[in-house]
Amino acid sequence: MVVALACLVGCGPTFSEARLASYPPRSDNCELDFVDATRAEMSPGGKWRVVGFVSVDGLGKVDPFSAQNKELVRPRICRLGGVAVARAADGMDGAPATTPSAITYAALRLADEPAQQAATY
Repeated sequence: MVVALACLVGCGPTFSEARLASYPPRSDNCELDFVDATRAEMSPGGKWRVVGFVSVDGLGKVDPFSAQNKELVRPRICRLGGVAVARAADGMDGAPATTPSAITYAALRLADEPAQQAATY
């Protein structure tokens, strides 16, 4: 019982990632734009190409763009090759399955950039 309680207090959030397109990784502290993109803007024909997702579970339903949350997801979004990040709409194609308390972020590139080869993971 004490061990389980200690883990609940000190284990921190858990992460799930999904790569949808292959882009070169960027440094873990890369500059990112945190944007308020709509589902339409992140769909084919929209402004943004979704290159991957990062889901964070264990934070509760807090401000997804708080300074703490930005720093938690920054290295993961950068490694996916994202140049911007938005909160992903629930049920977006390709997003990892999560619990209702998870926050899912979309790693984004501008749609008019040349496409890279699809990831083969």
